[in-house]
Amino acid sequence: MSTINSLVRNHSWSQILSKHFSWVFLGACYWLILGITLDTWAHRHIKLETFFTPWHGVLYSGLLAAALALPGVILMNRWRGLSWKEALPTGYDMAILGLIGSFIGGIGDMFWHIFFGVEQLIDAQFSPTHMPLCFFLALLL
Repeated sequence: MSTINSLVRNHSWSQILSKHFSWVFLGACYWLILGITLDTWAHRHIKLETFFTPWHGVLYSGLLAAALALPGVILMNRWRGLSWKEALPTGYDMAILGLIGSFIGGIGDMFWHIFFGVEQLIDAQFSPTHMPLCFFLALLL
């Protein structure tokens, strides 16, 4: 006789959940990439005076969507009785590090822009806060 926990731990159930999660996470990542693209365009073409722009809004709301999806699926899997290791979908280990690093980098980027202004053209790509932010976003994506 099978129990609820044994059914939840069934490998096929885990694959189904992982497949649906992958589509949700992919949508959040596309949203984030759109924000990165818009922000890069704005740094090149528009004289920016503040950190709080519509382009950063798209970028960081995409990051927030990913931040809600990844811990959300982990908590949902934990609620279903999986261990912490089993709760994280396969292949998303580095995404956790990327998510944490991106939020820290985003906060650093905000303070950099507030205290030192907004970079233009090539300076924007090599800003001390944009470099680690790009690294952690690559881990996330």
